[in-house]
Amino acid sequence: MPSLPKTLAMIVLSASTLFSSGLMADQKYGFAEKTKCIKPYMPLIINFKVDDYLNNFAGIAYNIIYIGADDNNGRADLNSLYTNSEGHDYLSQGGNVYRYAKTEIKDSYSYVNAPGGTMMSYLSKPVCLEKKDCHVYPSNFQPTTDHGISKYNDLKRYYPNDFIYVHSGLFPTLHEGNLDTTIFTLVRKFKVLRIEIFTVTNGENVFDSAKWMGDIGAEPIVMEYRASQSGDEYYYLDGASGLRRPTSTSPLKAFPNHLDPSIQAMDFKLKFKEGVLGEIYSEAQFYYFSDAQKETLNKCSTPWHK
Repeated sequence: MPSLPKTLAMIVLSASTLFSSGLMADQKYGFAEKTKCIKPYMPLIINFKVDDYLNNFAGIAYNIIYIGADDNNGRADLNSLYTNSEGHDYLSQGGNVYRYAKTEIKDSYSYVNAPGGTMMSYLSKPVCLEKKDCHVYPSNFQPTTDHGISKYNDLKRYYPNDFIYVHSGLFPTLHEGNLDTTIFTLVRKFKVLRIEIFTVTNGENVFDSAKWMGDIGAEPIVMEYRASQSGDEYYYLDGASGLRRPTSTSPLKAFPNHLDPSIQAMDFKLKFKEGVLGEIYSEAQFYYFSDAQKETLNKCSTPWHK
């Protein structure tokens, strides 16, 4: 077969090079149909609603704690990336969960929240690690893990080599309208996912018994799911999880033992009668991706669960 003319050979070589470069660019930068998104990183949506102002306690605090299943195994050293050259650790940011008297009149309207306690950083240190953090009252109440104390330190011991994500915050007292906050997680596939919702009794004696605080009041919602150890795609509920006092209209009265990986969003709500802690009730509802939404996710570079 006769060889190509030199000029034509250069054109064919250039076209081939451009095609190969374009294909690599599609794969690298997400222009190809299956690389426009990465399904495991589509966020899980977590929503909190707190209605009515809170009359006799300082507010509602929360932790969302999780470990990604794929991206950070053995990477506890990632914590060091959040410390600047002057030694400040940005992950140490956290608000004050106390409230302070602004007058000498001891009624419920004589208090204001510390401004720093109403908003914390998107990634931050957990709240309620000790009794003094969130449950000064009742004085004889001794909070424990799953009943007023965060499990964060235990999880650090269980998973010493993993990077643990934390989102934390406080819903302040004396708010005249409903509070509504949505958090988007930074990963979708979890080794552990835990949500802790605490009441904060600093600054005001709630006059509820230590037993009632342990059973219901200190941590009205706690939920923890862990990835399966047997290789299936479901998440399994930790036995200490629970809605301590669900309303009669709550879509969930208890958390499902198995969490389907097609979970889209989790909504949590806390309700009160006249803002009194003793009247606290909780609600929860889970939403899952529709078939049409799964089709959209199937266009990502990793397929949706079947």
